[in-house]
Amino acid sequence: MFRRTRPGAVGTPPGGAERRGRNVFFGVAIAAFALLAFFGFGFAARLGSTLSKHRVAYLYILPAMIAMIAQSTKVNATVLPADV
Repeated sequence: MFRRTRPGAVGTPPGGAERRGRNVFFGVAIAAFALLAFFGFGFAARLGSTLSKHRVAYLYILPAMIAMIAQSTKVNATVLPADV
């Protein structure tokens, strides 16, 4: 449920928008650094060679992996209320 603001109260606290922008910036920076490290340290090449070497095995279990991801998102969607 949405809270109603009190009369005379400010909608966002002082520095709230700047703090939110800073948090978003650092979140994107950390994700970019993780992606850079994944490719830079060669983990992407190692993953690609493993997937190509064991192609038949990964194609065999692909439906199970997709079903697990779909099931986990469905469970999380039912557990968490939408208006939090």
